[in-house]
Amino acid sequence: MIAFILTSIFFLIYEFRVLLNPNKILDFRKKIDEIKKLEGEQKIKMSREIMSSGFSIILTNLMYTIWCIIGMFIYTQWYLFSFLIFLSFFSSFISSQISFLEKPSFYYKIFDTLLSISVLLLILISFFYPNLYNNLI
Repeated sequence: MIAFILTSIFFLIYEFRVLLNPNKILDFRKKIDEIKKLEGEQKIKMSREIMSSGFSIILTNLMYTIWCIIGMFIYTQWYLFSFLIFLSFFSSFISSQISFLEKPSFYYKIFDTLLSISVLLLILISFFYPNLYNNLI
């Protein structure tokens, strides 16, 4: 169980990295959207380029999602993991709803990352300091 919780430190570092450079993730999403518009050989070529350049992003997000799903089943604060999954799956929907901002995806990604960091910190606090966590909530 301790190894599972300590994995959250890895994802916390990942979220801080995203917070410092959200454009890397947003550019990756734009490239994926461009692929959806292409057809045939161009689509295959562009897909290979994105897979080679964004493999670490894809792998980290996949591990993050699996970690959250496992956490929902084995951890008493399952709702924290559910919230992280909610943020990840509805990011494109929510960012399109705040289109009145100049750069809605950029601002939402920062907001999403700050919320994710807060939830990951709550997960760590609830495991290592349960009394403090109960006082916070």
